Amino acid sequence: MAELKAKLILVTYREPGTHDDDIRVFSLHDDTTIPSAIAYQPDGRFTIGRQAMQEHNCIFWMKLLLSNHQILSDYNNTSLTEIVRREWVRLPENKKDVSTVVADFSRSLLDSLRTTLHQIPYLTDPPTVYYFTIPATWSESARMDMKKAVQLAGFEKRSVHH
Repeated sequence: MAELKAKLILVTYREPGTHDDDIRVFSLHDDTTIPSAIAYQPDGRFTIGRQAMQEHNCIFWMKLLLSNHQILSDYNNTSLTEIVRREWVRLPENKKDVSTVVADFSRSLLDSLRTTLHQIPYLTDPPTVYYFTIPATWSESARMDMKKAVQLAGFEKRSVHH
């Protein structure tokens, strides 16, 4: 299960044949709480998580960027509006569709998770089910953008749960 939050993501998994309460927490670069941060290099490569936070062009608050139109028009919250505007200008020119930024982040996370799962000796072809939580307050447009990002990231085509 992955939660795309404004600041941290927690990815958990359960190995087949174990009890429902035997949940494992995925670790990316020895970190179990992964910041939702991405930093692009000029050549298109990128880093995510704490590594990205060390870069001057780090993009935070992807969740807010997905729902930016709603925040800029529906909320009378100067802080949120300022965060969205500040982060928006950090997007690379070829990444102005925030779904692609979220997809890049999610794909990198998925690749790392798959690598971890394939290191478990008795899991030759691990069954996988992915759940994404989406805030109930999101507009339909933001929900569709998240669905697009999940599909672009390479997750199997399944329902996006609310």
